This record gives sequence, structure tokens and C-alpha cells, in this order.
Amino acid sequence: MKLQDGLRRASSAPAPPGRTGGRSRVVETAEVAQWLGRYRGHTHTAYRRESTRFIEFISASGFQGGLLGATPAVFKQYAQSRPTEKLGCYGLQVLRSLYATLCEQGLIKTNPVPLAKSTPHPKRVAQHKHFTRTELTTIGEVIDALASEPGGHRRSYSTRRWIFWLLAYTGAQREEIAASSRRPALRMSDLHCFKMGEGASAAPGWILDVRDRAGTLRHIRLCPSLIDELVRYRQSLALNWHPRPADETPLIVGNGWKPMGAQGIYTNVQAMFGTVASYLRAKKREPRLVARLEEATPYWLTRSIRALATPEIEC
Repeated sequence: MKLQDGLRRASSAPAPPGRTGGRSRVVETAEVAQWLGRYRGHTHTAYRRESTRFIEFISASGFQGGLLGATPAVFKQYAQSRPTEKLGCYGLQVLRSLYATLCEQGLIKTNPVPLAKSTPHPKRVAQHKHFTRTELTTIGEVIDALASEPGGHRRSYSTRRWIFWLLAYTGAQREEIAASSRRPALRMSDLHCFKMGEGASAAPGWILDVRDRAGTLRHIRLCPSLIDELVRYRQSLALNWHPRPADETPLIVGNGWKPMGAQGIYTNVQAMFGTVASYLRAKKREPRLVARLEEATPYWLTRSIRALATPEIEC
């Protein structure tokens, strides 16, 4: 017995009646070797091992059809012979690739290997990558405490506090906020440029226009708590407490009074998380929140809208 490209070649002895002859087995081995020639490295090694294992399975089971005459039942038996269902499915995937090549070469008409379908595993419970209302309140209190400490830069902390609550209360992505910051994005709902809500008694309020990556426009009504944060932020900039209709002040003011971009929002949020975590660690408070802050991203704030009073969104 000799090995050709890792596959067993039939001996030159006459084959028993009803079995595939030696020449047919050699042709089949050559075709398999040609299929393996398409792959390199670890893939070639794994596919070579799997195809060799299948040919040995056919020989050991006494199947008379040979490699080209294998039926779906043979492949099912082969998959069941593997130690685990996962390995059986993997073997069928490899063999399906082999037999697809044999179909291309005209050696067989259809691919006899059944599609591998493994039993779905229960989904893992997703981590809670958002903050609770209590955690958000704690973070806000720490930001205020840091701004009041000697050497604290009130303007910087005021901006970070505004970004913090803006993302949390609106549920908007930082890219959406950055796009809105490049143009007047706030307007009163009782102006002619925006339709009133249903009913004549609908209370006027501030509306934030944002566009997602697909360009879809959303109108987010600011909740009273976020309006309070807006007033606080604008007062820190020595501006009127509410934007006027023609006010072109960026939604988030960056360096040089220019609109803050998505990267600037990300940098400020991450710096805020790190500073708050260091403060809580030094005070030996909230160890669980400290650990969560160390792995948090701005997206956590976006998802934290579930923990807060959801603002009304009109599309």
C-alpha cells in the first residue's frame, strides 16, 4: 500500500467481486489531490486529514460504490461516526467542498453531501453595556464634584457633563450628534418650521434634529431634564439660556468655538470615564461602577436611554 498526497492508493492486487477496481481508486485519489491543490497551509492540512479519514471510513465500512458512488446515507453515517456533532458537521462541510469540485470536473452530476445543520446553541446572555439610573446619577455627581475641586476646569467639565446627558437622554449616536452640531439643530416646536403634535393643546418644546448614517432624519423632543442640562451648559458659555431661532451656536462647542466632531466627543467621554473612575477609586466607593467605567464606551451612554425617561421621538 502506498500513499499519494496523504490518501490511500489501492493495491495492484485484483479487487474482490463487486468492489471498485484498483484503477478507479487511483483516478479518484488523483481527483482528490487536485482538489487539495487549491488550498495551502493549515487549510490544506485539515482538508487532507478529513478527506483521508472519509476514504478510510468507506474502505472500513465495505461500501461498494467507492468515493464517486457515495450516497447521502453514507455521509450521514460518517458524520454520526465522529466524536461530536460539531466535528461531524465540519466533516460534511469539507466533503461538500470536495464533491462540488468533482461536480465541476464532470465526474458526478449532483453533490450528494447533505448540508450540515448543527443543533443551535442557546444564546449567551448579553452583558449589560449600559448604565442604570443610579449609576448615571453617581457619575453626574462626581463630574460636579470634580469641577468644584481646586484646579478643576469648569468649562471642560461643563462640556463633558452636557455630552454625557445629551447622549444618555436622546439615545443618539455620537456621529449623529456631531453631524447635528455642524448646523443649527435645535428649534422650537411651536414655530412654523415644525408641525405640532396631535391635539391643539400639545405643549411646545425643544426639538433636536439628528440624521443617522443612512441619512434618515429623526426629530427628538428634549425631555425637561435634558432642557435643564441645555440651560446649564449655555449659561456656562455666557449665552442666553435657550437658543434663539437664528442661533448658530454649535450643539457642542469645541476648540475655537467650532463644532465638536465625533472623535472629540469620543475623547471627552473616555476622559470623563477615566477621571470619574479614578475619583471613585481614590474615595474607595462603587468598586463595581469603577470596573464598568474602565471598559465603557460612549455607546453605553446611548443605550442608557432605557434606564431614563424616554424622550418622545417623532419621525
